[in-house]
Amino acid sequence: MHGTYYANMAISHCDLLLAVGVRFDDRVTGTIETFAANAKIVQIDVDPSSINKNVTVDLPIIGDTTAVLNDLLKFLDEHNYTFEATRRQEWLGQIAEWKEKVPLTYCQNGKEIKPQFVIETLHKLTKGDAIITTEVGQNQMWTAQFFPFEKPNTFIFFGRIGYNGFRPARGYRH
Repeated sequence: MHGTYYANMAISHCDLLLAVGVRFDDRVTGTIETFAANAKIVQIDVDPSSINKNVTVDLPIIGDTTAVLNDLLKFLDEHNYTFEATRRQEWLGQIAEWKEKVPLTYCQNGKEIKPQFVIETLHKLTKGDAIITTEVGQNQMWTAQFFPFEKPNTFIFFGRIGYNGFRPARGYRH
């Protein structure tokens, strides 16, 4: 729903989808019947109730994602796994082609200031060295799409919690 064309195309054409700590809600999957239709899906989550909740997966793994991924890397190393660099470059090239074909855009016509322009300008002014917070809603989507985050823990948002504005603590009286 809020993704990019190239990300949606990559999901639609991938042969393996490694889903780490995701719940596959309808904003991510769109029509579940056609979601990642060509892929084997591996879902890793610490919460067993999230596994196969919305999307049926081929390999469910319940565990702490950091530990599971470390074990997976160790397994691949122990079994001398190598990937085909040519196929990987072809795949990355295909994704780059989709990204170039349909980039995120907006029309800044000078009469009004678009939120996307403000977000891009904020990135330029701070050179990306900022911690950004948002409320829930479209501002959150635009920020995720138009502020190129380069460091971890610099985008703070409510995610699916859903509170807008101020919410007093329980027992608070006017």
